[in-house]
Amino acid sequence: MRTVQSRNRQESRLRLRSWLKRQIESGKFDGLKWIDREKQTFRVPWKHASRHTWSLDKDACLFRDWAMYTGKYKKGLDKPDPKRWKTNFRCALNALPDIEHVPQEDSIQSQDSYRVYIMTPKSKKLKKNSLRKQRKTEGIQPFLCNYFR
Repeated sequence: MRTVQSRNRQESRLRLRSWLKRQIESGKFDGLKWIDREKQTFRVPWKHASRHTWSLDKDACLFRDWAMYTGKYKKGLDKPDPKRWKTNFRCALNALPDIEHVPQEDSIQSQDSYRVYIMTPKSKKLKKNSLRKQRKTEGIQPFLCNYFR
């Protein structure tokens, strides 16, 4: 059973899209910025941990802060796990129906690696599950399903 305090915290907690907008606007994280504010296109720093210049405090701070914000990491109590933070952040982004990854705009191989995303209007994009149902009712099968038949 949830306590009143934890219920109030969850009700007042921002969703990832709103939280991310605030972080972009704040300029707190190096590399997290608007590419085109009007089109709601932004970049997320995405340096791989195997790079020699990778630093926990610099390159994983966005993912750590999201983990702390969601309660998945408590500084001083939990062991730092940047791989898990990044995975959880990526999965949360991919689960949002109104944020799309734009892989052709990514720059993963450079020293300044980043991924590009776009925030789409909430009303214009179907939820991912709704899209699957629509395909099923219209008889449209995803490519991979047809490929393996």
